[in-house]
Amino acid sequence: MYDSIGLWLPSEEIGTPNIKHLSSLLKNFAEIKKHEILSHSGMLGENIIVYLNQSGISLKGSISRYYNSHNFDSLSLSDTKRTIEKLSDELLLPVSKSKVTRLDVMPQNIITNYKPKNYYPYLSTSKYFKKIMHQESIEYRNHRKSKIIYDKIAQAKSNREKIPVQWSNKNVLRYELRFKNRLPKQFNMPEVKASTLYSEEFQILCLEKWHEEFKSINTLNIIKTNMNNIKTASDIMQFLAYEGLLSMGYENALRMIDTLKEKETMSNLEAYSRAKSKIKQLANNKDITEQSELITELESKVEAIRINYSL
Repeated sequence: MYDSIGLWLPSEEIGTPNIKHLSSLLKNFAEIKKHEILSHSGMLGENIIVYLNQSGISLKGSISRYYNSHNFDSLSLSDTKRTIEKLSDELLLPVSKSKVTRLDVMPQNIITNYKPKNYYPYLSTSKYFKKIMHQESIEYRNHRKSKIIYDKIAQAKSNREKIPVQWSNKNVLRYELRFKNRLPKQFNMPEVKASTLYSEEFQILCLEKWHEEFKSINTLNIIKTNMNNIKTASDIMQFLAYEGLLSMGYENALRMIDTLKEKETMSNLEAYSRAKSKIKQLANNKDITEQSELITELESKVEAIRINYSL
C-alpha cells in the first residue's frame, strides 16, 4: 500500500539513544555541530535517511525498497507491520510510536495496453491542484498533497535501478497519492503513527482516498469517428472549434483566459468565467466527442484495484 514515508520519533519516546550502535549500523554516519547543537545523520540500508538531534529522530525513505530491495511491489498489511518491526529491531528504537509526517500511497502498479506516456494527453486538470508536466510523468500538486502518474519502467531505467523479472517488458503505469504534511488533519484523525499504517481500517481509508483523487482528475475526450450527429452549420463550427482546442491544448486555452484577465482585455470579470465555461462545455460536447479507449481502460483498471485489493 505504501512506498516512501517520513517518520518522526520524539526524544521522550526514545530515552537515551545508543549512538555507538547507530554509528556502527548506519552508512556514512556523520556528526554535525551547528550553533552548539549536536546532531547525527546516516543511511540505513540503501535508502532510509536517519537524522538524530536532541529533539528526536527522523526516518525518511521508501519502506518498500527497504523491505524488498526494490519498490516495484507494494507492501501488504502484514509486510508493513514486519517492516516497522524490522526498523525497530535494527535501530533499537520503538519505531511503531513514530508520528507519520509523509506518506506515499500506491496500492498496486497498473499494467497498461500501451506505453504510459500515451495516456498523459487525456489527463487534464484537477480542482485545487496545479498540474505540472514532466518528460515521463504528470504531477498534480498543492501545499498538502500531490498526485503523480508516471512510467515506472522509464523511471527505474533513468535511475539505473534493477528491474525485477516479473515487471520487465511490461507497460507499468504508476499512480501515487502523496500526503506531504498534516496527516492527522487530512485523515481526520487525532494522530497517525507508524503503528497506524498496519491498521486494516486505515489502509482501507488510504485506498478510498487514492481512488477518489484519481476520479477527481478531469479527462479529455476524442472526436467521434462517426459524424452522423453533425447536421447543421453550427455543428460543423463546434467540430472545428474542438479540433482547435485539441491542437492548442485544454490547459493552454484556460491559461490564455487567465492571461487576458491579467491584461483586463474584456469588459467585465464575468466575461472570463463565461469564456472558461464555454471551453469546458466544448470539451464535453457529447454530440461530437467520446471518451478515449485509453481513459476507459485506465479508469476500469483503477476501479478494479479498488474493488479487488487484498490487504
